[in-house]
Amino acid sequence: MGWASWFNVSGGRAALGSPVSVIARNPDHLDLFVTGTDGGIYSTWWDASSGWASWFPVSGGRAALGSPITVVARNPNHLDLFVVGTDGGVYSTWWDAASGWASWFQVSGGRAALGSRVEVVARNPDHLDLFVTGTDCGIYSTWWDAASGWASWFQVSGGRAALGSPITAIARNPNHLDLFVTGTDGRIFSTWWDAASGWASWFQVSGGRAHLGAPITAIARNPNHLDLFVTGTDGRIYSTWWDAASGWASWFNVAGGAAAPRSRINVVARNPNHLDLFVTGTDGRIYSTWWDAASGWGTWFNVSGGAAALASPIDVVARYPDHLDLFVTGTDGRIYSTWWHQTEALRVHVKILSEPTSVTRAQMVQSMQDVYRTAGIDVFVASTESLDLPLLNDLDVGGCTAGSTTTEQNQLFANRNNAAADDLCVYFVRSTVPPLNGCAAHPNNVWAAVVTSVASRWTMGHESGHVLGLPHVAPTDRLMMGGGTWNITNPPPDLIQAEMDTMLAHPTVR
Repeated sequence: MGWASWFNVSGGRAALGSPVSVIARNPDHLDLFVTGTDGGIYSTWWDASSGWASWFPVSGGRAALGSPITVVARNPNHLDLFVVGTDGGVYSTWWDAASGWASWFQVSGGRAALGSRVEVVARNPDHLDLFVTGTDCGIYSTWWDAASGWASWFQVSGGRAALGSPITAIARNPNHLDLFVTGTDGRIFSTWWDAASGWASWFQVSGGRAHLGAPITAIARNPNHLDLFVTGTDGRIYSTWWDAASGWASWFNVAGGAAAPRSRINVVARNPNHLDLFVTGTDGRIYSTWWDAASGWGTWFNVSGGAAALASPIDVVARYPDHLDLFVTGTDGRIYSTWWHQTEALRVHVKILSEPTSVTRAQMVQSMQDVYRTAGIDVFVASTESLDLPLLNDLDVGGCTAGSTTTEQNQLFANRNNAAADDLCVYFVRSTVPPLNGCAAHPNNVWAAVVTSVASRWTMGHESGHVLGLPHVAPTDRLMMGGGTWNITNPPPDLIQAEMDTMLAHPTVR
């Protein structure tokens, strides 16, 4: 079904920009945590058998408005929560299926600036590691072990950061930790701990820089690989990676993305060869993009019209490899959620020789997405590329007959950068010879179509429909009407079930 509409979660509210923490203890259950508008710490849950519950206060806990609540599930029947309280102490509580919620307690006397994030990781079910920036700007850690309880706090390799700076920790395996932070000089630093060698010294990651206090997001798609994300000092969204075989790569801008300073980039790996990113953009809208090992980075898109205050974090969880749940505090202070469930997908690579002049390319893409979604097909723009091919900009298409292509069409369709064999490439040209809105004639098993500058908003979807095996039809309210897409009546145009079945059976739809 693709992306659902946003909805308010059980009437919940929080201060603008407040993080909403979510965890899935099992694939059919979600637990949410947030600091409410009165400073109380609240929770709700969703279960597949009963839906959403009402919000309730967690053991009387309180924190400064907007404070993040950190949660970890060491096993499916246990939760541990951490927060910086209203007095600056680092506090924790837990829930166990056998006993319910415990009282809050201060963790080994730890303290931090109000609103600081307490990072936690469970390397195994009987061990927790905590990290926080202390009130003296030192980076501190403690741990809990089932055999010995809580240890004293200690400074991690002399590390320092601005007050309130979040520390990101990740366990690639049970005997190793990697830490990331923006240092007091704005440089992005890392260190690691290994059971065999202890803590290493801090080092700068590939020359990266960010505003003081900027969060660094890290994910391990497999035990020998890390991906990092940050909003840079120029407001652009950057990434780098580390691989055991090659070390650290250079930073790069992710698909042109940008966000307000210190915006958190949230990321999830639904499988080892795929990443999904989420951020609040510079216009306050909620955006996503993805990376896939087969095709690289996709284009950023607005998630179901969602919006939030600048720099608001979007929390995401993948309960299954084909399902995502998102949570955010909206512009009205209400807590919202949406979800994505994988449908059949059509990956489209846009190749531009000339931009359309009658309607925008974005309008054509959106119109195609809207119509194809009725068939259960998500249209993803997997890449966009400008082609400097002036001799092909007024393209000879001959009779534009299925199975018959000209030399110029064959030359143009050879430009398939980033496209897999079963991806569709759509080429935007100035005109065709003879003049048409578009043409879907393509070589055998080279999935391609042409759209001209005078095309209508429905032409891209229409020509792509031909590539997917659909013929012209007579009714003027259908996408595949044969009288020219400018003459479609009663928009948006329809697809009938037989057409949907043909599209879903095509090799490009998968």
